[in-house]
Amino acid sequence: MLLEYHEKGNDYLFVFDYHDDLVVLDSEVSPTKYNFFQIKAKETGYWQLNALVKPKKGKADAVLPSILGKMHDHLQNFPTATESLTFLSNTKLSVKLKGLKTPKQYEQVNLGKLGNDTCRIVQTALEKELAPGKLLANFFNITFFASHALSVNDSSTHTKGKLSEFLNKRTQGKKYNVESVYKNILDEVKRKSNDSSVISDFAQLKERKGIGRSTLEEVLLLIGARKDYEQIWQTVHSDLKAEGVGASDIFQFKDLWNKLEIDRMDPTNRTLQQAIKETRQSIDNLKSTGQFSGQKVMDLLAMVVAQISGKDYLTKLTHPYVQTIILAHLYE
Repeated sequence: MLLEYHEKGNDYLFVFDYHDDLVVLDSEVSPTKYNFFQIKAKETGYWQLNALVKPKKGKADAVLPSILGKMHDHLQNFPTATESLTFLSNTKLSVKLKGLKTPKQYEQVNLGKLGNDTCRIVQTALEKELAPGKLLANFFNITFFASHALSVNDSSTHTKGKLSEFLNKRTQGKKYNVESVYKNILDEVKRKSNDSSVISDFAQLKERKGIGRSTLEEVLLLIGARKDYEQIWQTVHSDLKAEGVGASDIFQFKDLWNKLEIDRMDPTNRTLQQAIKETRQSIDNLKSTGQFSGQKVMDLLAMVVAQISGKDYLTKLTHPYVQTIILAHLYE
């Protein structure tokens, strides 16, 4: 679903486990529209409306909102910003729509299309839960049931397949490490879903609970998007040799080059990700000011190292390894 939004080219921000399982905002900077999603998988059979309007039981037999009741709460809390409310699952909804005498199974259903009898059943249940007069008039028209390709038993394989399709469409001729991209995106989702810290403003919400267009682009840039690094190394090797860099130093760079390719696949290696990000920024800054013009490779390394020196995270990386990170991004 994240990839589908990204492919559309519009701005977005996915917010995980805050208000609901997922909230998709229309902007990373100044959102005005909220789309709420409750996400639940079902191993067998179809969903029935009675399961969506039945209040749940919590601890000590406390009565909790039903699925549709909780969705209605969002509309009540954000009446002008709520664009849609969606119950998302891996299977269909069995329901009777207008003009039909018997229920059918649907992948997409707008509650506004329910048959009159069915609509009255849902309305009665919700008014009993919410109290008479509290059911907002536009609730049915903006509330949807949708089935999505959520695999209950093998979600990782399914997701990697979709990710591979996305990456292949994105660029022709570049190679992507699908496993690495998958791990990094999954790690970001898990980290932000599990963050239970207090959120006091939108900036914190974005940082701690959100993944937007810029976040995914950063993952693709730092981890996934890459050319053939063995081929790139051949060019690096030739340039270093031409500059008179000693054989032992070149061998060390090669060993660290191989290590970097393995290390960058680890989504938990925050130190390396930060080093890659700041290295790229430094290289871009130096290029934009023309300071790279006519410089030798080893001089370029020294210039970038000077730009990023003093960073705390660099104490965790050896100087030759930092140089190798710079080499990799100079030649990408």
